[in-house]
Amino acid sequence: MKCRIAVVLLLLSRLAAALPAEWPEPAARCGDELISKEELTWYCDAVWTAEEQRAMTPPELAARLRLVAGDAAERLRLRRLLQMDGIEVTPELSLERAARFEPDLPQIGAWNPARQLTLALLAWHFDCFEDAEAHDPEQVEAYYRRHQDRYLVAEHRSVQLILISRKLPGGGAEEAASLRARLQQGEPFEKLREAFDRSTEQERWSVLQLPSVKAAVTALDAEKPESTTEILETEHFWVLGRAQVAPAYYLPLDAGLKNRIRLQMQLFDAMERFDRLHPAPAAPAALAVPDLAE
Repeated sequence: MKCRIAVVLLLLSRLAAALPAEWPEPAARCGDELISKEELTWYCDAVWTAEEQRAMTPPELAARLRLVAGDAAERLRLRRLLQMDGIEVTPELSLERAARFEPDLPQIGAWNPARQLTLALLAWHFDCFEDAEAHDPEQVEAYYRRHQDRYLVAEHRSVQLILISRKLPGGGAEEAASLRARLQQGEPFEKLREAFDRSTEQERWSVLQLPSVKAAVTALDAEKPESTTEILETEHFWVLGRAQVAPAYYLPLDAGLKNRIRLQMQLFDAMERFDRLHPAPAAPAALAVPDLAE
């Protein structure tokens, strides 16, 4: 329960941004279609954090939107069509749908526009059509065997984090410094993380998306697993990171992967039906935003 509350609070904190007051209404145009402020805010909140949006001037935001004009137009088109069919597309509903359709995946990414639309499309498929197929275990295993190359995880750079809460007595800084000293002395990273990290998977995922943390971890030499980042300071945690090279392997067909494959098969069914009922325009229009002066 505490984990779910934390996810909701993180989601709501991300959605605190809004278009600048001087942004006109309608906010944009796609061909002959007018785009409202609410619609454009949905897309902006899905792509950029509140902090990133507040750091941009209106002309800078307009310029950034022009770089993703095609993506924005298609996402907004799909959102409108789903809403016309009675399926609202919002981050809050996406969080509920993630728990319904993707219980084994981190729900903290529910604001991503592609994921919001994917989850809404699944809700549309199962809530609006009685013949939506669930796919039995035999079909799922047959799909895995036919496409096993898709489940090969190549050799890759693996990132691990230790998060120390700043809510600890004294703020947690001494604990973080002690841990880094112990890591430098050769104590195993996994052992220390298990002993001292009380964060959730969703919290670690969220911290790893922060630009400062990404940059610090990327700068590490993955060939030297004993090397760790300096102590990184975020709003809620002190962070230590390590990168290493993980060998290639096939994902085992466990319960989690079976659920993901079943979900993928259901999504294929939903997309096929949706495209049949709502064919895409031959020449889709890109998003056009106003020319805002500095």
